[in-house]
Amino acid sequence: MEKCENKLTVFGEERDLNIFKKSVFSEQVLVFERILPMPRDLERTYSQSIKEDKEFLHGLKKKYGHDDWYSWRIEKWGTSGNVLPGTSSLKIEHKDQIKLIYEFDTAWDPPVGVIKEASKIFPLLLFKLRYERWMSFIEGIIIFYNSEDILEVTRDYESG
Repeated sequence: MEKCENKLTVFGEERDLNIFKKSVFSEQVLVFERILPMPRDLERTYSQSIKEDKEFLHGLKKKYGHDDWYSWRIEKWGTSGNVLPGTSSLKIEHKDQIKLIYEFDTAWDPPVGVIKEASKIFPLLLFKLRYERWMSFIEGIIIFYNSEDILEVTRDYESG
């Protein structure tokens, strides 16, 4: 599995940053479910036996646009799972401006959908996500404000 290294910097007033932190972090770890919860019905698709219930899966597809947890997360979150265990650090800096800095790893891709949704829920904050996929030689920066994609730059650094 390729991992994606992420650095999320959130800018805003200290009060708003603390509300964000208390709302979406658990024990210093960003919990994607607190920002963009996956429908509970899709959790049942973790089980291999559910794959045989075609009627149930068809109902999920009709209701959610997906018949399994994996495809839903890839489309909605941008990655298949939450933050990889043991890979995160969180701090709030009070230098030139107040900002929350959170570094973490995810499987394969950055959680772009989660960060975009966070910018919608917390419209007074500016979100800058920098990511790097070492095995694919890809890096990028995405900036969101009030659910708008202000800047997106991706670079394949193998080819220059």
